[in-house]
Amino acid sequence: MITNAHSRRKITEQVRLEVGRLCPLLGTIRADARLSYATTAGAIQRLTTSKALDDYAKVVEQLGPVLP
Repeated sequence: MITNAHSRRKITEQVRLEVGRLCPLLGTIRADARLSYATTAGAIQRLTTSKALDDYAKVVEQLGPVLP
């Protein structure tokens, strides 16, 4: 899983391709200021929407069938 990804940066795509070549990827988690601010302020439990949280949810969906 690649985290803190910025879709407009070329390096993100290069890293995704290289990592994907070496091992399967579960997903890419976008960088999200709302999530960053919530974690540093200790308010993550109050964060209800975030693009990064949506990306994490997609990864969890993929892991669901293999987790007990």
